[in-house]
Amino acid sequence: MLNYYVRQWLDTVANCRIHATTQMTPFARLAEEQAYLQAMAPPYSGLPAQQVPDETAARRYPSLDFNSMTFSQHDLGLYDTLLKEETA
Repeated sequence: MLNYYVRQWLDTVANCRIHATTQMTPFARLAEEQAYLQAMAPPYSGLPAQQVPDETAARRYPSLDFNSMTFSQHDLGLYDTLLKEETA
């Protein structure tokens, strides 16, 4: 029941006020910004990505030892070079 009263207050009072900084109502501002909003990130699992067990990949590729894999790290300047070649 409380949600009903809160929603009524938002619709008739809070979201109808003109904000002092933006000179817009929250409804108008949201409508303007909606096109630029991004999807929310997935919930944080608490583990770095390389420590999250990927059981699906392990089942698909049983001969691979995912825990012993290493990945090379490139100098970030390499990406600038690749981008320049791509746009040329």
